Amino acid sequence: MLALLLPALALAGGCRPSDPTPQSAPAQAILPAEQTPVAQPNQLAAAERPQPAAVALGPPVAAGVAAAVADPVPKTQATAVGALAALDPSANCGVPRASAPVTLDLYKHDIACRIHARNGEQIYQGAPPPVLRSVVVLTVRIDATGRPVQITVRRSNGIRNLERRAIQSVRLASPLPVPSAAMLKRGSTDITETWLFRDDGRFQVRTLAMVQAKSGY
Repeated sequence: MLALLLPALALAGGCRPSDPTPQSAPAQAILPAEQTPVAQPNQLAAAERPQPAAVALGPPVAAGVAAAVADPVPKTQATAVGALAALDPSANCGVPRASAPVTLDLYKHDIACRIHARNGEQIYQGAPPPVLRSVVVLTVRIDATGRPVQITVRRSNGIRNLERRAIQSVRLASPLPVPSAAMLKRGSTDITETWLFRDDGRFQVRTLAMVQAKSGY
């Protein structure tokens, strides 16, 4: 009888029979410790990447770089020849032309170059001396093929052998450069050139001559 009353009393008093098998608390999931990702070398931010050391360019180098950027195709030939021609007009003799000269001055320059080239042993170098032995002025008529058809002495101090040497230098340079069609009148054109003779009989034509040296007196 007592055994039957004990469960009833327990229920009436709000007590529950003890659980014969205690329940364990639910297991908590164990997360792995948080790890900081390691960036690969190629994933580094631009600010974190090692930068090459800056190299300061000296003035000559910096100027050269600036010039190359400003003018990637430097006009070296035109600049150098132009500067040299200001001192020595014969410097332009080696520069080929894309077409026949269209002005009389350019044409006279080409003729003077031909005369100097064909009479190399008779040409003196450097500036003409302060005192010249003779000055001979010739007018040369040239046909459409570059052939001198008429040579006239316009001025001379009367030294005949130097006059003949000037005329001969034109003939040795023949055929002369061909004149452009714009310069032809009735199939020919005239140019006037001056021969500057030194005491030793050598000469330069004025178109290619440097500035005459000054006397020391």
